[in-house]
Amino acid sequence: MVVVVVVVVVVVVVVVVVVVVVVVVVVVVVVVVMMMMMMMMMMMMMMMMMMMMVMVMMMMMTNQKHCNLTSRKIANQEQYK
Repeated sequence: MVVVVVVVVVVVVVVVVVVVVVVVVVVVVVVVVMMMMMMMMMMMMMMMMMMMMVMVMMMMMTNQKHCNLTSRKIANQEQYK
């Protein structure tokens, strides 16, 4: 009887340990995946922000050049008058 009880206890302990290990591994994997996803999202956001900044800079540069050209044209017209 004692041997059977010991075997049952050992089996139960082993099963509990295995279940706990599996749960911990799953949680760790999920957390790592979430972290990776968050990192990817952050990287994407950063890339998008950089692209937007570059676009705005380009627009500002072109607008500045355009404004300079128009102001020069106006100045030339004024001179001719």
